[in-house]
Amino acid sequence: MRSDAFIRPNEADRKVYVVHHADTMNAYAQNAILKLLEEGPAYAAFLLLCENPGSILPTIRSRCEGLSLTPVGLREAGDWLSARFPDADPTRRERAARNCGGILGRAVRELEGEGESETVPPAAQTLLSLAAGGDELALAGFCISLEKWKREDLAALLSAAIGLLREALLIQAGAQPSGGPELAPVAALPQKRLLSWAQALEELRRATQFNVGVGHLCGALCAALSR
Repeated sequence: MRSDAFIRPNEADRKVYVVHHADTMNAYAQNAILKLLEEGPAYAAFLLLCENPGSILPTIRSRCEGLSLTPVGLREAGDWLSARFPDADPTRRERAARNCGGILGRAVRELEGEGESETVPPAAQTLLSLAAGGDELALAGFCISLEKWKREDLAALLSAAIGLLREALLIQAGAQPSGGPELAPVAALPQKRLLSWAQALEELRRATQFNVGVGHLCGALCAALSR
């Protein structure tokens, strides 16, 4: 990126570099781009995407403009999708809003036919239902069956499960009246457990972006939900 940034763009006025998971860069990598951020060409823009700004060195943060983005609420997502896809089946819109985890782009991809497999939402519900029921043997069997899934489908399942946990927390907080009978056992669990599960699933979802075997991820998933 340091070398390419000083090659002027051929077809546009600017060059934009998007660095995903910037908070996973070690200190050496961050220091390596420090001078580029400070003295880079005027036509180059750098977007450092991260979930934990505290992992970015202060010297990097001081040279960037921070923009905090938070997931939208279920009702806001539903209203936005209704306006964007007025002709779509209301049931599909509602499901997309629930599965997107507050990230509208995921809902758009699902409604446009580019999203996750149809098996993902019910699988996420089954996963949390088994965990809530406390049957560790059944949960282990289900997680073993997930080892045959593609990495991207497993990532989508984790995202959908995180969305369901978020919905359950909203129900507990009284911000959402009901999430349907299938979510009731999960919403009845202690808040501390739901938060712990959500954190563990988010860590596993991020791990799908790296060279980690699906079997290892499924084993870690079973262990996390058995606590």
